[in-house]
Amino acid sequence: MSESIKKTLAVAACAALFVAPAIASAGDHLACYKVKDTIQKKSLGNVTLVSDIGLPTKNGCVIQTGARICCDAVEKQGVPPQTNGTTDPGPDAPGYCCYKVKCPAGADVARNWHDQFGDRNLLLRHDAPGMICAPVNSCDGSLIPCSGKSCGAGKVCGDTGLGICGCVDEVCTAPTACGDTAFPTCDGACPSGEACTAMDIAGNTSCVCQQVATACNAATATCSAGDCATFFALTGTCTTDGGSCACVYGP
Repeated sequence: MSESIKKTLAVAACAALFVAPAIASAGDHLACYKVKDTIQKKSLGNVTLVSDIGLPTKNGCVIQTGARICCDAVEKQGVPPQTNGTTDPGPDAPGYCCYKVKCPAGADVARNWHDQFGDRNLLLRHDAPGMICAPVNSCDGSLIPCSGKSCGAGKVCGDTGLGICGCVDEVCTAPTACGDTAFPTCDGACPSGEACTAMDIAGNTSCVCQQVATACNAATATCSAGDCATFFALTGTCTTDGGSCACVYGP
């Protein structure tokens, strides 16, 4: 193995070692924990909360940081069917951290709620929430696979290179992020102007978004027509690898 490849792999390995742990996101239920937050405590005033289910808009709310509880998305098993409970699975949920919020009181509001445990009408006292929960970015810096991990609006979690996940621009025509597809197929989503490329660095294979005109992957008709971006100081060649085309970086 050349010295340049050794240095490249060493840099990537060090990056993986110093990645901060992130809350994982998988499943359609939330397991919530009391936390002692370390961020600066402050009050954020004049906040407006707009309901997506037809409840009155809340104006003049105040959010207090830090978080009181944080929730991790989980798969729940072992609960038998409940009377009038729904059995339909929900979409994968992101993680959340929840903060105390105070809004001007209004009139009580009754609303029907239907979940796995039953169907019932609940009274929302004074139409005033007590907590607000913000989604957690569980993607940036975590390790592959990247599917099911949460990002902000308009972003998807994908492999940014050598097995490290990051939030990239959402591509609606390809719901699977580039880093979650199998080498050398590599047909997942990438930001605009980039292509999902099959990459092989001294036998370390992955699917990575690269700024190239023509992707080098299983769909490339002729390998010589595929493009490979420079990775660190290494130059790749689109050639046959793993039964189809891939960008091979080597001596």
